[in-house]
Amino acid sequence: MNIIEFKTNKKITVKKVKIKKNRTDKFKNNLLLFYTGINRSADKILEKISNTKEQLNNHERLAILADNFHYELVNGDLNNCGEILHENWILKRGLNKKVTSLKIDEIYEIAKNSGVVGGKLLGAGGGGYFLFYAEKKNHNKIISKMKFMKNINFNFEEKGTQKFII
Repeated sequence: MNIIEFKTNKKITVKKVKIKKNRTDKFKNNLLLFYTGINRSADKILEKISNTKEQLNNHERLAILADNFHYELVNGDLNNCGEILHENWILKRGLNKKVTSLKIDEIYEIAKNSGVVGGKLLGAGGGGYFLFYAEKKNHNKIISKMKFMKNINFNFEEKGTQKFII
């Protein structure tokens, strides 16, 4: 896992997250990944997100959440990571109406009602993949309630994505 920092001078830095393997394993065991079956153009969504004062405030709050997530992941309560994902989802939805849809909102609501603590659409939004955080004891119920979507078995890789087969 990496921390990607976007500086005001347009410089981007990437730092490896220093986390013990047993914590990484514990965190990963609480994650579920689902393919929504909804394809979208990330570029079209990203170009709709404007730089209004409200949007900049959302981006600042998202950056604070990322810092909080990093702390909880490495040192804190892993369940707080799920809570932070939920807060992130609420803020991300406010960036632009194209980030979500009635179908995406319905998926998220079903997941939350099934035991998910929090989750996020990976990438720009609008479709693609949902990553959910939930205690392992709730996974079977969540998978059963979300059977209309493909559950993706995945693992963390040292070198990043190696292959991805649906």
